[in-house]
Amino acid sequence: MAEIYLHNKYAGGDADVVKHACLASSLSALLSALPEKTPYFETHAGAGCYSLQPNNPERQNGIKAVAPLLAEHALFTDFSIALARSGYESTGTYPGSAYIAACSGAIGQLSLCENNPAIADALQLNIPKADVYKQDGFESFSLVKPGSLVFIDPPYKSSDDYISVISFAEQLKKAGIEHVVLWYPLISAELTANMLDLLHNLFEESCSVTVHREPAQEGKMTGYGMFGSSHLLTQNWQQIIELLQPQLPITQIEFRDQ
Repeated sequence: MAEIYLHNKYAGGDADVVKHACLASSLSALLSALPEKTPYFETHAGAGCYSLQPNNPERQNGIKAVAPLLAEHALFTDFSIALARSGYESTGTYPGSAYIAACSGAIGQLSLCENNPAIADALQLNIPKADVYKQDGFESFSLVKPGSLVFIDPPYKSSDDYISVISFAEQLKKAGIEHVVLWYPLISAELTANMLDLLHNLFEESCSVTVHREPAQEGKMTGYGMFGSSHLLTQNWQQIIELLQPQLPITQIEFRDQ
C-alpha cells in the first residue's frame, strides 16, 4: 500500500507560505491577462483547508511570522483574501492551494484530485463548488480541460513522483496546456536537478525559484521551490520571496529563467 501523505502537520509553515503566495500571484496575473475565467486542475489537492494549533511550530515560523507583512503589500492581496475567507484570524484555519484557487476571480471550474478518500471528502466539504475526484492526479490527465492552469504538487515520497511529474508535464505540453505551476522539495539534489532541467527544456519561457533553509543534505528536506511554465505566471515571484525572506528561515534564493 502506498504511504499516505498527510499535509496537516506542515500546513502554514514557511514552505506553504512561499508556495501559496506565489500561486496566488500567478492566479492574479491570469486574471489581469485573460478575458475569460480559467479552469483549474490540481493533481494532489489535500483537504483544501487545515486547522492550525496556536503553538504549532510550522505556524509560528511560517504564516504567523509573515501575517503583518501580508497586509502591507498589494502583491499579497489574493493570498490575504483567501486567509480571510478561510477564517484564519478567528479560527486558525489555513487555506491550501485549492482553496486559494477557489477564492480567485481568475478561476472558473475547479477539478481537484485527491486519492485518499477521507481527505477527498473533507476537500469536497471545504470547497463545495469544486469537482473532486478520489484518484491520483497523475492518472487523471483526461480531466484536464483545455486552457487550464494546472498545479502539480505530489507528496514526493519516492523517486516515482519525480518521474511522474515529468511524464505528466509532457502530456500537458503535448496537449497545448500553457499554464503549469509546480511545487517541489529539496530532498534529493540529483532528482530535483534532473526534474528541473527537463521541465525547463519542455517549457521555453519557464522560470523556477529555489529556496534554501540550510545546506543540502541528502534525504532531508533542506529547502523547496516553485516552477512556472511562463513569465506571465512567475513575473512577481522574485519580489514576493525577497519580501518574505526576512521573516522566514531562508538562507539563500536561486532564480532560474529559461
